[in-house]
Amino acid sequence: MQVSLAQRVTDFVRRVNGGVVAYLGQHQSEGVIPTGLLFLDPSGSDMHAANRTVATPLAAVPYEQLCPGASALDALQKSYR
Repeated sequence: MQVSLAQRVTDFVRRVNGGVVAYLGQHQSEGVIPTGLLFLDPSGSDMHAANRTVATPLAAVPYEQLCPGASALDALQKSYR
């Protein structure tokens, strides 16, 4: 298996409906996997708003909040049953 990394010029129209999908399809058919951030809908919601993330960076959140213990994990798992 050979892996090649190359910087590509942005040669697709991001704001045209289907432009990103066509770009991905064309390159994948050539055996190339395009990587990076591709925005399909500029009017879509922000990732942080959609996932309801906190504004505080995780590195600044106290350990006790990030890992509240076994009882909190049990309660979370019970809510999914």
